[in-house]
Amino acid sequence: MMPSIYMYLYKPRWLVLTYLTCIMGVSVIYVFWMCQRHSFSAMITVSTNLMFNEIYRRPFGPMGYYAFGVYLSILYFEYSQAVSNRELRKRPAYQFLTYIGRAKSRQLSVQLIGLFMVLFVVFIRFSSFGGMGNSLA
Repeated sequence: MMPSIYMYLYKPRWLVLTYLTCIMGVSVIYVFWMCQRHSFSAMITVSTNLMFNEIYRRPFGPMGYYAFGVYLSILYFEYSQAVSNRELRKRPAYQFLTYIGRAKSRQLSVQLIGLFMVLFVVFIRFSSFGGMGNSLA
């Protein structure tokens, strides 16, 4: 992910965002392809180590998550720059985050969506490994 930070400093902004979007797309395609190829469960129940090894230990599996994190950090960085510099307030990052921050109902709804996404990820993992008993300890 370091090339994206370097590119953000010295290359056009659209190029960096396109690069990160392509990385996320390749990651999603790779995960779907591996799930179809090995007939992994759609509910992410892990019965063997093959699923973990094929999806998460290969470089294209988790790379999309890191690219999404860099994408969001660039969004927040541009917003924090635009707060102190009026010339940068026309950027979409500033406009989007101020649109969310103007009304309490939008702030609360975005926070609830984030909470439900985190809870979904936690509970889908628990349902995957919950039936294994004490074999994980």
